[in-house]
Amino acid sequence: MDDLLARVREYIKFERNDDYRELVKKLVADNNDAELKRLFGHRLTFGTAGIRGCMGPGYGQMNDLVIIQTSQGLVSYLIETHGHQKCKERGVIIGHDARHNSDRFARLAALAFLNKSIPVFYCEHIIPTPLVAYGVNLFNCLCGVMVTASHNPKQDNGYKVYWSNGAQILSPHDKNIQRHIEEPENQEPWTGAWRHECLATSSSLYQPPSSPTDRSLSASKLGGGAGIPKEFEPLFKPIHGPLSKSYFGYIQRIVGDQRIQNQSASISITYTAMHGVGHTFLTRALDLAGFDEIFPVEAQKKPDPEFSTVKFPNPEEAGALDCAFQTASHANSTLILANDPDADRCAAALYDPNTQAKRVLTGNEIGALLGWWSWFCYKRTLDSGPPAASSSPFLFNEEPQDLIKQQSSGSTSGGFHSFGQKPLKEPKDCYMLSTAVSSRFLHSMARVEGFKFIETLTGFKYMGNTAHDLIHNRDKLVLFAYEEAIGYMVNSEILDKDGISAAVQVAQCAAHLKNVENRTLESHLDWLYQHYGYHYSINSYFICNEPRTIRAIFHDIQSDYPKSFTSAEQPSKEFKVTRIRDLNNGFDNGSPNNKASLPVSGGSFMVTFFVGEEIQFTIRTSGTEPKIKYYSEIVSKLPDASSVTSEAMQLAKAGIQAKLKCFLDAAIERCLKPSYYDLDAAA
Repeated sequence: MDDLLARVREYIKFERNDDYRELVKKLVADNNDAELKRLFGHRLTFGTAGIRGCMGPGYGQMNDLVIIQTSQGLVSYLIETHGHQKCKERGVIIGHDARHNSDRFARLAALAFLNKSIPVFYCEHIIPTPLVAYGVNLFNCLCGVMVTASHNPKQDNGYKVYWSNGAQILSPHDKNIQRHIEEPENQEPWTGAWRHECLATSSSLYQPPSSPTDRSLSASKLGGGAGIPKEFEPLFKPIHGPLSKSYFGYIQRIVGDQRIQNQSASISITYTAMHGVGHTFLTRALDLAGFDEIFPVEAQKKPDPEFSTVKFPNPEEAGALDCAFQTASHANSTLILANDPDADRCAAALYDPNTQAKRVLTGNEIGALLGWWSWFCYKRTLDSGPPAASSSPFLFNEEPQDLIKQQSSGSTSGGFHSFGQKPLKEPKDCYMLSTAVSSRFLHSMARVEGFKFIETLTGFKYMGNTAHDLIHNRDKLVLFAYEEAIGYMVNSEILDKDGISAAVQVAQCAAHLKNVENRTLESHLDWLYQHYGYHYSINSYFICNEPRTIRAIFHDIQSDYPKSFTSAEQPSKEFKVTRIRDLNNGFDNGSPNNKASLPVSGGSFMVTFFVGEEIQFTIRTSGTEPKIKYYSEIVSKLPDASSVTSEAMQLAKAGIQAKLKCFLDAAIERCLKPSYYDLDAAA
């Protein structure tokens, strides 16, 4: 208790928010030990490439002081790792979304770097998360910081870090940054750490520029009152304009010669930004791709940190796309595209104006479609050879290199990284990636088509760094990567999920199928299942707010791994487990010496059961939410579509689905015991 009170006193000493200080003082006066322990018992620690939590007082929540300490720790680690001179030569990029306090948190982060004479390439307007990942390489930065809580509830915010390769940080960087954060010299705010107002733009936080291609503000136009300190002027580089221009050049390279076909398809698209930052960017990207029938969900079009029309701003959640379906009904749209609030995820749904039929595609279904589309486009390029290089890979008269030079005047500057044309590779040197909880569809397709497939741990921090290693250390080509939680990397110029470019590719795939194959996305999934096997998944979660209960559940599993699962309703149906992989303790009886080949984490739980070659079932804890997530999939061969009726095909699918559901009921009851542990199922 003495240690806890010492942390509380330290917090009161450092904190500048009077409301927070008084609240904490009252907790001390009231002897509210439980609440003090919640706020100060544990500091927010780096997890999914950064920190994320509820905004409020204390070291266990997101607030100005925690942002300052986190940034000071990150600065300290960068200097230790790269040397101060290299940090001053290359700098960092910082961006933010439209959540409450995101702009202020971003400015506070920038001050920590500026105070150590490290240049900051600053996104002065709200921006999608993937543009920060893209900007790390574009400006040759040592790291990137994005202030966002992605699709979390409105009371949350976060701080995501990218390393110098443009991918999310991995261990040991996260642990080392945490160590530096907790060093005494980084706990106390440095001189000038609170003066974030001097970096504020004159534009309103929630009013993005009329176009993402607008020229950014110069440093001399920033700030209110006294304005930006003179010592920061050569270091503080607003880059929204050149970053956006370069990014849209990247979108044009993805579109290639597909624009005319996209236009002729006349696809009507409804789009929702889910109250986030995506609208200006995706509508511009779709326009560049040749799609001109775009109908935004007006109620969700503008950035709104209250997320006023949805309970959870996550396109995956039940009911999140209700407004989009209403808009699609009025506009007669057949395709719905959605981003989460920071636009790094992409959801898609189908609507039939004639029958009013609705279908929300799962993350695995979108992954199958985009995986096939990536491979189809690459094979087409292999057959025809690469297109002639354009005289300019960008869409505008003024090259981003020139704009960056203008922004970087002064004694230090960041270099511009030119991406260039990647050389073509044979299929054996081409790779696709997905995570251990995603569908095995890419693996099935790889075995047929001859490219390589790699499975990683959950999260783009693993896939992004794996892709970087394949490209830069092994001279391979990475065509596509995805995770079932609607995250897609459609081009390795961005080593992270990108909801903008993914949405463009979904639309382009739909246009090609309509024009050339006379298929819809839905009917093309059936075609894919004929060629590569029927992949059917059931994924969901249980909510559990008690860490002790979560530990008890997994310790119970580990004490006696199930050798089979038997259905209570159909006792004759027994599903024998042929392999178990536990990435908490490293056990895998399908690998040599019973040791898992994937990285092991003692701080989280993830157990996978394999039932022959057909069924796979994984349960794991979440790194950002109080959930126990489960993932199940069955892979089975369908009858030849040319030899059976459509009714017989539906019966075959129904039988496969029923088999997975029977297994899943038994597996959940045996492993999670929802009634015994009082778990709340997903809505």
